[in-house]
This record gives sequence, structure tokens and C-alpha cells, in this order.
Amino acid sequence: MRRLLTILLGLCLCGAASAGPPARDLSRDGVGRMEAGDLAGALTAFRGAHKAILDEGREGRRPPDRELADYLALHLYNLGVRFNNQGDADSALDSFIEALHLGGKVPRLRDGTFRANLREAALQVAGFLVASSRPDRPLAAYQLIQSEEPTSSRVLLALGAAHLARGELDQAALVFEKVESIYPGSAEGAAGRGRVALARARGRTGADAVELLRSAAGLLRGAAEMEPGSPARLRELGAVEAQLSLASARAGEAALAAASRSGAEAAYERAIALEPDSPWLRLDLANFMSQTRRYEEAVAQYAQADRALASLLEARPSDRNATAWKSARVSARNSIAVASYNLAVDAVNRAQFSSAEGHLSRACGAGPAWAETCRAFREVMRSRQESFSRVVASHEQALASDAGRAESLLALGDLYSLVGAYDKALEYYRRINSGAASLEDRIAANIDPGRPAELRKTVELRGARAEMRYFREPLGPDLEAALKASWLRVASSLGEESLRGELLVTVYPNRRAFRESAGYRVGGMVKGHYIAGHLSVFATPTHTVLEWVSVLTHELTHHAVERISSGAAPRWLSEGIARYVEGDSTAIDRDRVKRRLESSVFYPLSSLDDVMDRSWNDPEVILDARDQSLLAVEEIVRRRGMAGVKEILTSIAGRPGEPEASLRRAVGAGLEEIDRSWQSKVTNRAVPQ
Repeated sequence: MRRLLTILLGLCLCGAASAGPPARDLSRDGVGRMEAGDLAGALTAFRGAHKAILDEGREGRRPPDRELADYLALHLYNLGVRFNNQGDADSALDSFIEALHLGGKVPRLRDGTFRANLREAALQVAGFLVASSRPDRPLAAYQLIQSEEPTSSRVLLALGAAHLARGELDQAALVFEKVESIYPGSAEGAAGRGRVALARARGRTGADAVELLRSAAGLLRGAAEMEPGSPARLRELGAVEAQLSLASARAGEAALAAASRSGAEAAYERAIALEPDSPWLRLDLANFMSQTRRYEEAVAQYAQADRALASLLEARPSDRNATAWKSARVSARNSIAVASYNLAVDAVNRAQFSSAEGHLSRACGAGPAWAETCRAFREVMRSRQESFSRVVASHEQALASDAGRAESLLALGDLYSLVGAYDKALEYYRRINSGAASLEDRIAANIDPGRPAELRKTVELRGARAEMRYFREPLGPDLEAALKASWLRVASSLGEESLRGELLVTVYPNRRAFRESAGYRVGGMVKGHYIAGHLSVFATPTHTVLEWVSVLTHELTHHAVERISSGAAPRWLSEGIARYVEGDSTAIDRDRVKRRLESSVFYPLSSLDDVMDRSWNDPEVILDARDQSLLAVEEIVRRRGMAGVKEILTSIAGRPGEPEASLRRAVGAGLEEIDRSWQSKVTNRAVPQ
């Protein structure tokens, strides 16, 4: 910024002596203080001189002394430059604003070149302050400059940005609309209105947030189309599309969520194509991929960003941005470690232990902060691997003695099916000499269904509409009946308003297709999956309407919980409510839970989400976590009923990230107390604090 300001020092106006003593003396005092390095004192003196010039003119009923005004304006400008060179942007702008005020009282101050330089200096410093989240002083500067350049696009856009930064959204919108009316097709005007819509969306939830973000995305998309060669436009569009994807997912609008997710990725990729060496664009795309849990792709993008930043540092080690580049490299490397750790988690849950160690080694190499995490995870990995190998060896040994031993063939088939080794599971199942229905279901669950034709049906519900996708008849009538029954069960528990809107229901042809396509981290024990207004289940040869009602009720409850809490409810709470509404309170094995409590310690509710995410395909851990979730929700319902549950969810929507506070407000108890209460009831004894 400093190099843009031409320092005009050493000039003087010899005719200044004609002014009256107060204004003249104050001006000279200010110059003396400025030359002595007392810049704050100089500004005070110049302000006094400014007032005195105007007062003397009014007292003598004559125009202000032009020569003295020209002299004062010059030194106010020079003072602003000195403040700026010392890094005091606020005082620099104060000096320029004082000169601009003076110019408003004394027309044609000095000459056109000086006035243009003064406006440019004020714009540069004001822009820096707005970018530094200090928009108050800049607003006054922009308003003064606009009085001289009322149709300047640059000044209007800067004024709109200042209003926006101050949270004055109506004023900002009017300014950006004025830009578009004066300059039709202005990309910056459209982008400015898009930023206003984005600002209005902050703090909003549900349909309100979606509508505003949709508007912001549309305006920013239009701006990007007006300037197709601008990576900056595409980067901004990508960020808003990503936010729209998340908000629409939480509002249960699956189609919009998918479209905006694709739009975000496309915008980032187009930006990178225009500026392939930009580490910032790579980081944006990597962060987006990481947020959508595409960890392997994210690692590749983070690595490219890291290399680009390393090249910048090698080529320009003394650059003023070097500190930011170093910080970005640290962030990229830590993000690589996080993504690699998640890849290791997934590999362990699929029994791919060799690749898990490779991913984990990359995470552990990120620094000492990872030491304890890596140690603990390696312990879990070792235990899982030993258990897996022991079970396989035991059954293989039994088969060596009796190749047709059904118990071992079934166990190995189930084990390999659990970890997603479907073809290997089929090898064992097909060796069993039995026509039992359970075996038929197992085989049907693991075969590759190919690419069957998709069937669609729309189901109208009260205040809602479900689009059903399925792959074989006569599934449609059973599914429609089950969906309507499930909708009524959930609506009676959580309210019809929680189910309003669009819903997509997909019934995959079998469990294998379901696990491979329904979403990320779909474990081998689950019968349904819910994400972003999209409910997924799978068909079996022996399904019944009652079984459909059970699983659809569970997943629809997740949908309702997401709608009420704006997607902010902890996973354990959503799971517990879903099981409670489904009716699992009568089916839970409380004796098993009691034995588990006596032999081990359940994880605290506060860390249960992390446990469920890390052990998503560990049958024992997941069953513990799901049972704990249900029992905790039972305790909440026992204290406050379903009204208390809805109150918690509504509170969480307004205070995301604070489930403890929401729980205390609605139930009068925190997470630890809820944990102790349900455990005491299961064991029939007090649980120590």
C-alpha cells in the first residue's frame, strides 16, 4: 500500500502569512511538530487550524483563506503519508479525512492532481482498514469521496463493502444495486449483492438459510459468468456453493444438496484450471474434499498445495507474505495427517490392516502432537487385527478337519461380508449345504447386483413429498404402505412440521449395493442410512412390510431430528431418539448391557460421537454405543417426555456445538448425570461420580 502513495514533502506555500494569527500559528505549529516526529500532536494542531480557517472566514464574512487552506491540505496529506509509513493506518486515514473535509468547504482545493492523489491515498488506506475488519473510519472517507465522484464504480463498491463489513446490509444492498443500475452487467455489483445475501444467511437455519444461500449462489454464479477468466470469482462461488450444500442437506433437500455440492467442486476445479499454481485454490478444493470425507483425493490436493507453497518460499524467502506461506504449509501438513488418519480408520474397519499402517505412518509423521493418537490407534488396530486373525484361523482349522462344517462356513462368510469382502464371503456361503431362508438372504446380500433399471414413484404425504427409487417390482406397494405408516409414527412423536418438504428414499437391490453407494462409512450392521434428506435402505428376498416400517421409522426420525436441530444434534442423540421412536426400548438386551457395564466402562456421552465415527464397523463397540444412546434418551424422556426431547433439539439449533447447555436447559441435568442415571437403573445400584 505504501508504495502507492507518493510522498509530497518539502513543498511550501509562501503566501500563507496573510492569514490571521490563530490559523497561521496553528498551521506552523503542526508543521513543526510533524517535522519533530510528533505526528499525533501535528494532527491535533492541524485540526485546530482547519477549524480556525473556517471560523475566521465566517467572522469576516468572507470565503476562507484559500492560500492557507491549500497549505494546510498539503501538510495534512503529508502527515497522512507519514502515519501510513509508520503503520498507523487509522491515523493516516484521519489525516486524509480532515483534508477531504477541508476540500468540501474550500472548492477546487489546490489542483486536480492533488485532489486525485488525496482521494487515491484515502481509498487505499480505507480499503486496507475494511479488509482488516475496521470499517468505521473508511465509511466516512468513502462518503466524502463519493460527494466528488458520485458515479464512480470503484468508490460505490468500496462504500458498499464498508456498509457490508459494518453489518448494514440494507444500505450495502442499495449501493450495490446502484452500481448495477449505473453499470449494467457489473460483475462486482452482482457479487456485492451476493455477499449481502450470504451475510443475511448467517445465523439463519432451515428453509430461510437455504433460500438466502441459493440467492447468493445465483448472484455469484452470474458474476462468474460475466468474468469467466477470474479465478477469484470462481473461488467465491465455490465457497458459497459448499455452504449451500451443507444448509440444504440439513434442511432435507437432497437434490439441491447434491447439485450444489457438484457446483462447488466444479467452481474450484475451473479456478484451478485458470491458475494451476495457486496454493490457495488447491487448499480450498482440498478442504472441500475433506469436509465431504473424500480423504484420499483431499490428501493429493493438500500435497500439491504444500509443494506450491514450498516453491514460493524457496523462490522468495524474504517476501512479506513468507510468514503466511509458512503458516499455510503447517496447516496443509496437519490436514494431510487428519485425512490420512481417517483413511487408516476406514482401512481398519475393512480389515485392510497393511494399508491402514501406511496411512497411519503418514499421519504420525506430522509431528509430536500426533504421538499419543497414533499410539492409541495402533493399540486398537493391533487388537482388531489379532481378533480378526484368530477367528479366521480358528474356523479355517475346523474346516481343515471338516470341509463342510456349516458353523465355520457361516461364521467366515459373515466375517468377510462385514468387512466388505463380498466375493470371499460368497465363497463360504456357497459351500454350505442348506436351503435355509437365512442363507438365501446372506447370498442375496453379497452378490453383485449389476446395474438394474431404476424405478421411481412419488408418494404424497401430509405437507411432504417422497420420491422413491427402487430396482424391482413388486416392491413399490409394500414400500409405499410402509413409508406412510412410518411417517405417521414419526409425526406423532416429533410433529408433522419436522417432516415437511422433499425427501428422497432409495431402496438398493441388496446390502452390497447399499453399503457401496448409500454413503460414507456405512457399516455392515446397519439396515438403513440417512444423510441430507436422503433415506436409504436395501431389499432382501424375505422382507416384510413390518420390517420396512421399522427401518423407515428409524431413518425418518433421523430426518426429523436433523430438521428440528438444523443438523447440529450430536450423533448419539439422533441415534438414541431414532431407536426410541422405532420402539427399540422393548427389544434392547438389557442383560447384555448390564454385563458390559460390569466388565468394562462405557464411553462418556461427551465422547460417544467420536467413538461411533472411529469404530463405525466394529460390531461390539457400535452396539454398545447404540444401546447407550437409546438408554440415555430413555432417561431424558423419563424426565421430560418427548416435549423435552424437542426442546433440546430446538435449543441445539440455536446454539450449535453446545449440547450440554441445551440438555441442562431442557432437562435440568448434564451429560454426566444422564449417563449415571441410566447406568444406575440398568445395574440397580448407584454409579459413583
